[in-house]
Amino acid sequence: MNIKTIKFSYNWNGKLDCPFFTTIRLYPYNNFSYGDTVNVERSYDKSDNNTSLAIIVHKDTIRLKEIPECVFFTDTGYNKENSIRMFINMYKNRGIDNLREAYFDIIVLKNIKELNTNPNEKETQE
Repeated sequence: MNIKTIKFSYNWNGKLDCPFFTTIRLYPYNNFSYGDTVNVERSYDKSDNNTSLAIIVHKDTIRLKEIPECVFFTDTGYNKENSIRMFINMYKNRGIDNLREAYFDIIVLKNIKELNTNPNEKETQE
């Protein structure tokens, strides 16, 4: 089985440490589907254990301007207008004239397992 990877350059709002988290990606983003298991790579984290597994539990495609403010709050920690400005800045080199009208995938993931990069280290239960 070939597991796809979702890379994060920043842990907005500390979301990656939650049991469930979202990501908003320009459509189409790697053809992810409901039920897919993915590697979540924290590219900002230079440690050996910067990857975990998650499962896609929901996916919607919607115009950036139509994404509800509550989704932006949980995804970025910012209100809708500040989040949209941030997305316009992040995607400024993609050749999209009006990013507010562009479609984005809202992907909801459930953390299912942290990958253990040290085989000698035993897992502990809380």
